[in-house]
Amino acid sequence: MRKITILIITFVLLASIGFSQNKFKYIKRTQNGIYETVFTVLGIYDNSTSSGLINQIIKVEGVTEAKIFYNRRCKILSEKELDFDLIRKIVKSYNADFQIEYCDIKDKFTYIEISTFSKNYSIVDFTPNRIPANKWVFPEDFPTKENISDISKLAQEKQNWIEKNPYKWRDITGVEYLDFSQKLGYKLK
Repeated sequence: MRKITILIITFVLLASIGFSQNKFKYIKRTQNGIYETVFTVLGIYDNSTSSGLINQIIKVEGVTEAKIFYNRRCKILSEKELDFDLIRKIVKSYNADFQIEYCDIKDKFTYIEISTFSKNYSIVDFTPNRIPANKWVFPEDFPTKENISDISKLAQEKQNWIEKNPYKWRDITGVEYLDFSQKLGYKLK
């Protein structure tokens, strides 16, 4: 009877671990089946460290592309959902961690650890000051209906422009590209 009780308790614990895994909050599956995962990393302050982090993430099985903007906003494209703990292990190897707003944490210890890191390593070099969309002023090279011949490619052209010009985008909108903590819900012109 004791063995059965121990087996049941073990099964319940393993099942709860399996069903309550830590995950990224901002994951979407694109039309072509690729997963786009977005998160913010705190504690990285230079381009060489950012590059090293991206080079390690790209080595993860299933990752097809990874980019980092402003040394903190990270976007990863992958063939499957990313293993949160694996990516966090890579990030922590650079003495950095995730910003808590980008994580869905089930484990209390991990939650406390990431929350504490987020408080101690807040974003200090930029404070979002969201500019209303009707006040945005776009440069002439920004893709619009007028300068893109194939309208079906307009959204992708805008995305490409923003990724090539993240600092210009920040100047236009008042927030950083991929700053989902600001609950960006506007459309591009």
